[in-house]
Amino acid sequence: MIRQLIFMLVVLALLLFLNLGTANANGLQANTHNWKRSPQGTYYIAIPFESVSEIQLPKGIYVISAGGCKIFTKGIDIYNSLRIKVATYAQEISWCYDAQKITSLSRTRWGTVNFPIYQFNGHIGSTESGGKGQALYRAWTQGAFCEIAPGMGCVWNFYPWVDQYVFSDGSYWGNAGW
Repeated sequence: MIRQLIFMLVVLALLLFLNLGTANANGLQANTHNWKRSPQGTYYIAIPFESVSEIQLPKGIYVISAGGCKIFTKGIDIYNSLRIKVATYAQEISWCYDAQKITSLSRTRWGTVNFPIYQFNGHIGSTESGGKGQALYRAWTQGAFCEIAPGMGCVWNFYPWVDQYVFSDGSYWGNAGW
C-alpha cells in the first residue's frame, strides 16, 4: 500500500514537472518569464483574449452609412500549470457611433472562478473617460482574486486588469494584464 502511494506521488510530481516544461496548448508557452508562482508553489499564466462583433439594429432604426454599433469584449484568462483555466476577468463595451461621436454606450465587467479554491473578491479599480457625445470612450477596470489554502484562508492574491478604448469611427483598442 505504501509503495503504491509513493509510486503515485512520484508519477504526479513527474506529470507536473512535464506539464511546466511542455505547457503550450491553448497558447500557454513555457516561457518562465510569463509564469507567476504562488507561495503554495502553484504556477500560473495569464492569456489575454478579445472579441468584437457588429450589432444588428432592429428594423425601422436607420444609421447613416458612416455609423454602426459594435460590442468589444476584452479580458484575461488565468491558467494553472496543468492547463486548467482557474479564473477569468473581463469587460465588455457596447457602443453606437456616427463617425462624429459615440451615440450610445454601455459597459459590463465581471470576474469568474472555476474551482472552489479560488475566490473573486470584486472590482477594486475603475476609471472611465469620454463617453456618449464624445469622440472616444475609455474604460479601465481591475479585479481581485484569491487562492485559498484549506485551514489557512487566502494565501495568494492576483489582480488582473483590462483597459479599453472605443472610438466614434468604430475603431477600438484594448489591453489586459495582471
